[in-house]
Amino acid sequence: MLIKWVSCTTTDPAAFATAQAGWNALRDLPGFLGQAGGWSQHEPGRAQIIGCWHDQAAYRAFMSGAHDRIAAGQAGTYDTIQVRIFPARQDIGRPFSPGFAEAILEQLTGDQIRLDSAWTVLPQRSAIRPG
Repeated sequence: MLIKWVSCTTTDPAAFATAQAGWNALRDLPGFLGQAGGWSQHEPGRAQIIGCWHDQAAYRAFMSGAHDRIAAGQAGTYDTIQVRIFPARQDIGRPFSPGFAEAILEQLTGDQIRLDSAWTVLPQRSAIRPG
């Protein structure tokens, strides 16, 4: 499994939150396992998001395909963005869930993250395994 962590400072938190709806397009992509995120409790206006992918190949296919189209909807809603990609143990033993994302985000940031349920994207069953 591959984890993508995105941390943004937002120029307009309401617009950023609304634009997150565009990421629902991820649900149909092969190898997408889930995404969730929300707001930092210690740093107002900082968004924290975790996305999970089956493997590097599925993530690369997303980045070379749908990413730029989806990301265009988020343009202008943040000042800074930091992205980190790292592998996770394959045998985590549970499917992606908002609770899983919240625990990972809190480990990575040392912050409490108030998840926004509207930011949660779960895959279509047919998209879980890469084609």
